[in-house]
Amino acid sequence: MKKLAYWIPLFVLLTDCEEIVDFTGKVPASKMVLTTIIECGKDTSTLVLSESWFIFSNESPEGIWEPSIRVEVDGKKSGDIFHEFSSVRQSRYQYEAAVRSGNKIRVEVETEEFGRVSGEDVAPDPPRILSVDTIRFTDTDSGIPYMRTLIKIKDNKDQADYYRLHITRHYVRNKGTAQEYTDIQKGFFIHQDVTMSALFSGQVQDEEKNLLRIFPDDLFNGKEYTVNVYFPLFITGESSYMVIELQALSEPLYRYLRSLEASWSSDTFAEPVKLYSNIEGSYGVVGVCNTTRWVIPF
Repeated sequence: MKKLAYWIPLFVLLTDCEEIVDFTGKVPASKMVLTTIIECGKDTSTLVLSESWFIFSNESPEGIWEPSIRVEVDGKKSGDIFHEFSSVRQSRYQYEAAVRSGNKIRVEVETEEFGRVSGEDVAPDPPRILSVDTIRFTDTDSGIPYMRTLIKIKDNKDQADYYRLHITRHYVRNKGTAQEYTDIQKGFFIHQDVTMSALFSGQVQDEEKNLLRIFPDDLFNGKEYTVNVYFPLFITGESSYMVIELQALSEPLYRYLRSLEASWSSDTFAEPVKLYSNIEGSYGVVGVCNTTRWVIPF
Protein backbone atom coordinates (compact mmCIF):
# COMPACT_ATOMS: atom_id res chain seq x y z
CA MET A 1 0.00 0.00 0.00
CA LYS A 2 2.90 2.32 0.74
CA LYS A 3 4.29 1.71 -2.74
CA LEU A 4 0.93 2.65 -4.31
CA ALA A 5 0.77 5.83 -2.24
CA TYR A 6 4.24 6.72 -3.52
CA TRP A 7 3.48 6.18 -7.22
CA ILE A 8 0.15 8.08 -7.33
CA PRO A 9 1.61 11.57 -6.66
CA LEU A 10 4.53 10.82 -9.00
CA PHE A 11 2.12 9.89 -11.80
CA VAL A 12 0.14 13.10 -11.22
CA LEU A 13 3.36 15.11 -11.31
CA LEU A 14 4.49 13.61 -14.62
CA THR A 15 1.14 13.90 -16.37
CA ASP A 16 0.26 17.39 -15.23
CA CYS A 17 3.42 19.33 -16.15
CA GLU A 18 2.33 20.71 -19.55
CA GLU A 19 1.73 24.43 -19.75
CA ILE A 20 1.18 26.68 -22.76
CA VAL A 21 3.35 29.79 -22.57
CA ASP A 22 2.80 32.74 -24.89
CA PHE A 23 5.91 34.13 -26.57
CA THR A 24 6.57 37.64 -25.26
CA GLY A 25 9.96 38.33 -26.85
CA LYS A 26 10.77 40.64 -29.74
CA VAL A 27 9.60 39.37 -33.12
CA PRO A 28 12.23 40.18 -35.78
CA ALA A 29 11.11 41.93 -38.92
CA SER A 30 10.69 39.83 -42.03
CA LYS A 31 13.39 40.05 -44.68
CA MET A 32 13.68 39.07 -48.30
CA VAL A 33 15.59 35.80 -48.78
CA LEU A 34 17.67 35.58 -51.97
CA THR A 35 19.02 32.22 -53.14
CA THR A 36 20.71 31.40 -56.44
CA ILE A 37 23.28 28.73 -57.34
CA ILE A 38 25.08 29.28 -60.64
CA GLU A 39 26.79 26.46 -62.54
CA CYS A 40 29.58 27.47 -64.88
CA GLY A 41 28.94 26.56 -68.50
CA LYS A 42 25.17 26.95 -68.29
CA ASP A 43 23.60 29.95 -69.96
CA THR A 44 20.70 30.34 -67.52
CA SER A 45 20.32 30.07 -63.75
CA THR A 46 17.42 30.16 -61.30
CA LEU A 47 16.82 32.87 -58.71
CA VAL A 48 14.48 32.07 -55.80
CA LEU A 49 13.00 34.88 -53.69
CA SER A 50 11.04 34.33 -50.50
CA GLU A 51 10.19 36.01 -47.21
CA SER A 52 11.80 35.08 -43.90
CA TRP A 53 9.35 33.95 -41.26
CA PHE A 54 9.74 33.90 -37.47
CA ILE A 55 8.71 30.54 -36.06
CA PHE A 56 6.56 32.07 -33.29
CA SER A 57 4.90 34.62 -35.56
CA ASN A 58 1.13 34.56 -36.02
CA GLU A 59 1.50 35.68 -39.64
CA SER A 60 2.31 33.52 -42.65
CA PRO A 61 5.10 34.35 -45.13
CA GLU A 62 4.08 35.91 -48.43
CA GLY A 63 5.60 35.92 -51.88
CA ILE A 64 7.90 38.60 -53.27
CA TRP A 65 5.97 40.72 -55.74
CA GLU A 66 7.32 42.95 -58.54
CA PRO A 67 11.02 42.91 -57.63
CA SER A 68 13.66 44.85 -59.52
CA ILE A 69 16.44 42.38 -60.39
CA ARG A 70 19.92 43.14 -61.70
CA VAL A 71 22.57 40.50 -62.43
CA GLU A 72 26.15 41.46 -63.31
CA VAL A 73 29.08 39.35 -64.50
CA ASP A 74 32.43 41.12 -64.05
CA GLY A 75 30.56 44.41 -63.70
CA LYS A 76 28.56 44.03 -66.91
CA LYS A 77 24.81 43.58 -66.92
CA SER A 78 23.72 40.07 -67.85
CA GLY A 79 21.04 39.05 -70.35
CA ASP A 80 17.28 38.79 -70.02
CA ILE A 81 15.42 37.86 -66.83
CA PHE A 82 12.26 35.75 -67.07
CA HIS A 83 9.59 35.30 -64.44
CA GLU A 84 9.01 31.56 -64.00
CA PHE A 85 6.25 31.40 -61.40
CA SER A 86 5.15 32.80 -58.05
CA SER A 87 3.35 31.16 -55.16
CA VAL A 88 2.28 32.26 -51.72
CA ARG A 89 5.71 31.42 -50.32
CA GLN A 90 8.22 32.11 -53.11
CA SER A 91 8.92 33.55 -56.54
CA ARG A 92 11.26 31.99 -59.12
CA TYR A 93 13.06 33.73 -61.97
CA GLN A 94 15.33 32.53 -64.77
CA TYR A 95 18.16 34.83 -65.81
CA GLU A 96 20.75 34.64 -68.58
CA ALA A 97 24.31 34.78 -67.30
CA ALA A 98 27.13 32.83 -68.94
CA VAL A 99 29.63 32.42 -66.10
CA ARG A 100 33.15 31.07 -66.56
CA SER A 101 36.11 30.39 -64.26
CA GLY A 102 37.25 33.52 -62.46
CA ASN A 103 34.14 35.56 -63.29
CA LYS A 104 32.64 37.64 -60.48
CA ILE A 105 28.85 37.51 -60.37
CA ARG A 106 26.71 39.96 -58.42
CA VAL A 107 22.94 39.78 -57.91
CA GLU A 108 20.86 42.72 -56.63
CA VAL A 109 17.15 42.60 -55.86
CA GLU A 110 15.07 45.56 -54.71
CA THR A 111 11.43 45.86 -53.67
CA GLU A 112 9.42 48.67 -52.16
CA GLU A 113 8.73 46.65 -49.01
CA PHE A 114 12.16 45.15 -48.31
CA GLY A 115 14.53 47.60 -49.95
CA ARG A 116 17.69 46.41 -51.68
CA VAL A 117 19.61 43.21 -50.93
CA SER A 118 22.59 41.83 -52.79
CA GLY A 119 25.18 39.07 -52.88
CA GLU A 120 28.24 38.19 -54.94
CA ASP A 121 30.63 35.32 -55.57
CA VAL A 122 33.57 34.33 -57.78
CA ALA A 123 33.48 31.24 -60.02
CA PRO A 124 36.09 28.60 -59.11
CA ASP A 125 38.21 26.67 -61.60
CA PRO A 126 36.83 23.29 -62.70
CA PRO A 127 38.06 20.26 -60.73
CA ARG A 128 40.61 17.98 -62.38
CA ILE A 129 39.69 14.31 -62.74
CA LEU A 130 42.80 12.31 -63.68
CA SER A 131 41.16 8.91 -64.04
CA VAL A 132 38.11 6.84 -63.11
CA ASP A 133 38.39 3.10 -62.43
CA THR A 134 35.44 0.81 -61.76
CA ILE A 135 35.29 -2.60 -60.12
CA ARG A 136 32.21 -4.83 -60.08
CA PHE A 137 31.61 -7.08 -57.10
CA THR A 138 28.73 -9.01 -55.52
CA ASP A 139 27.81 -8.92 -51.87
CA THR A 140 28.13 -12.47 -50.55
CA ASP A 141 25.24 -12.12 -48.10
CA SER A 142 22.59 -10.39 -50.19
CA GLY A 143 23.76 -11.36 -53.68
CA ILE A 144 23.35 -7.73 -54.81
CA PRO A 145 25.87 -6.58 -57.47
CA TYR A 146 27.74 -3.34 -56.82
CA MET A 147 29.97 -0.99 -58.79
CA ARG A 148 32.96 0.42 -56.92
CA THR A 149 34.17 3.68 -58.44
CA LEU A 150 37.65 5.08 -57.79
CA ILE A 151 37.82 8.72 -58.86
CA LYS A 152 41.37 10.11 -58.93
CA ILE A 153 41.53 13.90 -58.70
CA LYS A 154 44.31 16.49 -58.61
CA ASP A 155 43.81 19.19 -56.01
CA ASN A 156 45.07 22.77 -56.36
CA LYS A 157 48.10 23.71 -54.29
CA ASP A 158 48.22 26.43 -51.61
CA GLN A 159 44.50 27.15 -51.61
CA ALA A 160 41.38 25.72 -50.00
CA ASP A 161 39.17 23.78 -52.37
CA TYR A 162 35.68 22.39 -51.85
CA TYR A 163 33.98 19.60 -53.78
CA ARG A 164 30.62 17.97 -54.34
CA LEU A 165 30.16 14.53 -55.92
CA HIS A 166 27.09 13.60 -57.93
CA ILE A 167 26.52 10.25 -59.70
CA THR A 168 23.63 9.42 -62.02
CA ARG A 169 22.78 6.30 -64.03
CA HIS A 170 21.25 6.65 -67.50
CA TYR A 171 19.27 3.84 -69.13
CA VAL A 172 18.50 4.04 -72.84
CA ARG A 173 15.11 2.43 -73.44
CA ASN A 174 13.92 1.08 -76.82
CA LYS A 175 17.23 1.98 -78.44
CA GLY A 176 17.11 2.34 -82.20
CA THR A 177 13.32 2.69 -82.34
CA ALA A 178 10.97 5.63 -82.64
CA GLN A 179 10.19 5.24 -78.93
CA GLU A 180 13.82 5.63 -77.80
CA TYR A 181 14.30 7.67 -74.62
CA THR A 182 16.75 7.91 -71.72
CA ASP A 183 15.66 7.21 -68.16
CA ILE A 184 17.87 9.04 -65.64
CA GLN A 185 18.14 7.40 -62.23
CA LYS A 186 19.61 9.79 -59.70
CA GLY A 187 19.94 7.01 -57.16
CA PHE A 188 22.34 6.87 -54.25
CA PHE A 189 25.78 5.62 -53.44
CA ILE A 190 27.44 4.20 -50.34
CA HIS A 191 30.76 5.79 -49.55
CA GLN A 192 33.83 4.40 -47.83
CA ASP A 193 35.81 7.58 -48.07
CA VAL A 194 37.18 9.28 -44.97
CA THR A 195 36.69 12.77 -46.41
CA MET A 196 32.91 12.27 -46.54
CA SER A 197 32.65 10.01 -43.51
CA ALA A 198 33.54 13.00 -41.38
CA LEU A 199 30.42 14.77 -42.61
CA PHE A 200 27.84 12.03 -42.85
CA SER A 201 27.56 8.45 -41.69
CA GLY A 202 25.22 6.16 -43.55
CA GLN A 203 23.48 5.70 -46.86
CA VAL A 204 21.97 8.50 -48.91
CA GLN A 205 18.80 7.48 -50.73
CA ASP A 206 16.94 10.76 -51.10
CA GLU A 207 18.00 12.93 -54.03
CA GLU A 208 17.10 16.03 -52.03
CA LYS A 209 19.91 15.11 -49.65
CA ASN A 210 22.69 15.03 -52.22
CA LEU A 211 24.00 18.16 -50.47
CA LEU A 212 25.59 15.71 -48.04
CA ARG A 213 28.03 14.64 -50.74
CA ILE A 214 30.32 17.63 -50.16
CA PHE A 215 33.88 17.53 -48.85
CA PRO A 216 36.86 19.90 -48.43
CA ASP A 217 40.47 19.22 -49.39
CA ASP A 218 41.72 19.42 -45.79
CA LEU A 219 43.28 15.94 -45.94
CA PHE A 220 44.88 16.19 -49.40
CA ASN A 221 45.55 19.85 -50.16
CA GLY A 222 47.69 20.21 -53.29
CA LYS A 223 47.97 16.44 -53.82
CA GLU A 224 46.41 13.70 -55.89
CA TYR A 225 43.59 11.90 -54.14
CA THR A 226 41.34 8.95 -55.00
CA VAL A 227 37.71 9.18 -53.89
CA ASN A 228 36.32 5.72 -53.14
CA VAL A 229 32.53 5.22 -53.46
CA TYR A 230 30.26 2.40 -54.59
CA PHE A 231 26.59 1.86 -55.37
CA PRO A 232 24.11 -0.92 -56.28
CA LEU A 233 24.39 -2.00 -59.90
CA PHE A 234 21.17 -3.06 -61.59
CA ILE A 235 21.62 -4.32 -65.16
CA THR A 236 18.40 -4.10 -67.18
CA GLY A 237 19.68 -5.59 -70.43
CA GLU A 238 19.35 -2.25 -72.21
CA SER A 239 22.11 0.19 -73.12
CA SER A 240 23.19 2.18 -70.07
CA TYR A 241 25.95 4.43 -68.83
CA MET A 242 27.01 6.26 -65.69
CA VAL A 243 27.75 9.99 -65.41
CA ILE A 244 30.10 11.18 -62.68
CA GLU A 245 29.93 14.89 -61.90
CA LEU A 246 32.58 16.38 -59.64
CA GLN A 247 31.87 19.99 -58.78
CA ALA A 248 34.27 22.60 -57.47
CA LEU A 249 32.34 24.81 -55.05
CA SER A 250 33.09 28.38 -54.14
CA GLU A 251 33.73 28.89 -50.43
CA PRO A 252 30.42 30.74 -49.81
CA LEU A 253 28.47 27.96 -51.53
CA TYR A 254 30.29 25.25 -49.56
CA ARG A 255 29.73 27.02 -46.24
CA TYR A 256 26.04 27.48 -47.05
CA LEU A 257 25.56 23.82 -48.00
CA ARG A 258 27.59 22.65 -45.01
CA SER A 259 25.46 24.68 -42.59
CA LEU A 260 22.31 23.39 -44.31
CA GLU A 261 23.56 19.84 -43.90
CA ALA A 262 24.31 20.47 -40.23
CA SER A 263 20.80 21.84 -39.66
CA TRP A 264 19.28 18.69 -41.19
CA SER A 265 21.41 16.43 -39.01
CA SER A 266 21.01 18.36 -35.74
CA ASP A 267 19.08 16.94 -32.82
CA THR A 268 15.71 18.46 -31.89
CA PHE A 269 17.04 19.57 -28.51
CA ALA A 270 20.46 20.70 -29.74
CA GLU A 271 21.49 24.31 -30.15
CA PRO A 272 19.99 25.70 -33.39
CA VAL A 273 22.29 25.84 -36.41
CA LYS A 274 22.69 29.25 -38.02
CA LEU A 275 22.63 29.00 -41.82
CA TYR A 276 25.52 30.70 -43.56
CA SER A 277 24.61 33.69 -45.71
CA ASN A 278 26.57 36.04 -47.98
CA ILE A 279 23.59 38.31 -48.70
CA GLU A 280 24.04 41.90 -47.60
CA GLY A 281 21.14 43.05 -45.45
CA SER A 282 19.28 39.74 -45.55
CA TYR A 283 19.59 35.94 -45.79
CA GLY A 284 20.39 33.41 -48.49
CA VAL A 285 23.31 32.78 -50.81
CA VAL A 286 24.77 33.67 -54.17
CA GLY A 287 27.02 30.70 -54.93
CA VAL A 288 28.90 29.35 -57.94
CA CYS A 289 30.06 25.84 -58.84
CA ASN A 290 32.12 24.47 -61.73
CA THR A 291 31.54 20.92 -62.94
CA THR A 292 33.76 18.29 -64.58
CA ARG A 293 31.89 15.30 -66.06
CA TRP A 294 33.11 11.78 -66.77
CA VAL A 295 30.94 9.25 -68.64
CA ILE A 296 31.38 5.48 -68.19
CA PRO A 297 29.40 3.02 -70.37
CA PHE A 298 28.27 -0.21 -68.73
